[in-house]
Amino acid sequence: TLEHLDCNRNSTSVEQFAKQWGLEIGTVVEYTKHIVTAINSIRNTYIQWPDSIERQQISSRIEHLSGFKGCVGFLNKTDFVLEYKPLKDEETYYNKKKKYALTVQLICDELKFIQFANF
Repeated sequence: TLEHLDCNRNSTSVEQFAKQWGLEIGTVVEYTKHIVTAINSIRNTYIQWPDSIERQQISSRIEHLSGFKGCVGFLNKTDFVLEYKPLKDEETYYNKKKKYALTVQLICDELKFIQFANF
């Protein structure tokens, strides 16, 4: 699913992904839906903002590795392009690249563990 989401840059990517793995297009779409739903159902268990002790530990490690003082994570924003226009509030999903997409903002620590996710 992550490979599929990462390659979903144009309308043919689902077809390319299905062909690459010997799957039907509908199978790729359905599996992706199920996996995204599963990830969302457990996200609050595994993606949590660190408490004060963890923030201090992360900050110390980042300072040691990079020299950045007081840094507790690295921020990134990415768009997951949608295959189809949403049925409701579609203008909310329209991005500057003229694609319908989910914008996700992530903060991870120096070990690349996600500490915060905003969908």
